[in-house]
Amino acid sequence: MSTTPSVQRRATAFRSGEGLRTLLLRLREGGPGIWSRDAEARALLEYTRSRYERLCRKWGRDPGEGVSAAFVAMQDDYLLGVDDPWAVLTITVRAAMIAENQAERLLISPERAQKEDVTDLVRPVQAGEYEDYLYSIAATEPAGASVSPLLSLVQATSARFFACLGWELDVALAAVEYVLARLMTALDADRAYQYLRRDTTGPAQFDIPAQSWRALVRVLVGTPGSPGLPGRRGVIARIVLELEQGVVPKAIIEDLLSDDALIIEVFEHRPGQS
Repeated sequence: MSTTPSVQRRATAFRSGEGLRTLLLRLREGGPGIWSRDAEARALLEYTRSRYERLCRKWGRDPGEGVSAAFVAMQDDYLLGVDDPWAVLTITVRAAMIAENQAERLLISPERAQKEDVTDLVRPVQAGEYEDYLYSIAATEPAGASVSPLLSLVQATSARFFACLGWELDVALAAVEYVLARLMTALDADRAYQYLRRDTTGPAQFDIPAQSWRALVRVLVGTPGSPGLPGRRGVIARIVLELEQGVVPKAIIEDLLSDDALIIEVFEHRPGQS
C-alpha cells in the first residue's frame, strides 16, 4: 500500500523548526518508550544522523555520537522555546563533537573540554613527533648571513595567515619577526615559549593586549613537550615542514585556514576583540 501525501508530509514535517517543536511536544506526552515505538520519532533520529554526519566526521567522531548529543538536547525544555530549534541543535552537536575530539586528544573528560578553557592544554605527543625545526631554519644560510630566505618566507606566511583572520598585517609581521628572533636565540621552542608568554616588551612594543599576545605566542610557537608529556606543534613549525616539502605559501595558508580550532583561537584573540 502506498503512503499518502499527508503521511509523507507528516514524516518530514520535523525538518522545519516548527515541525520539530510540534513533534517534540507530542513525544513529551507519549510516556516512557515512546521514542522507540513511534515511527516519526525514529525517522527524526535517522534524519538527525544524516544531517550531522558530515559535521561529526569533520571532528573525527562517529555520527552516532552526534545523534546522542542531539537526543539529549531534544529532552531540554529550552529547545521548545527558541525561534529556531534546529539552529540550537546544530550548535549543541558541534560543541559536543569538538569537546569529544579535544577530550580524546588531550586525555581529559568531555565535560572538562566543554566547560573549561583548554587553550593552554595540549595533546600528548609521541617521542620524536615534535621536530627540532629551529635547527632546520638556522641551517638554511651560511654563518654570517643576516636573514635566511626560509626565515623571511616563514615570517611572511605566518603574518598573512594572521591577517586573513582580522589581524593588521603590519602588526602581525612585526610580532612574528619578534617571536622568530627569540626562537632563533633560544634554539629551543620550549624555552622560547616560556619566555615569550611572560614577555611584556613585545606586546607593549606592538600595542597588542596581553591576552592576544599569549594567544599569538601559543599559536606560533606551540607548546612543545617531551616524550610522554603534552605538546602541540605551532604554526611556525607547521609552515617550516610544509615549505621544506615544497608546498607553496598560499596552499599552506589554505591548509591552516581549514583548522577550525586554530582559526577560532586566532580570530577571537585579534587585537581590539580580546
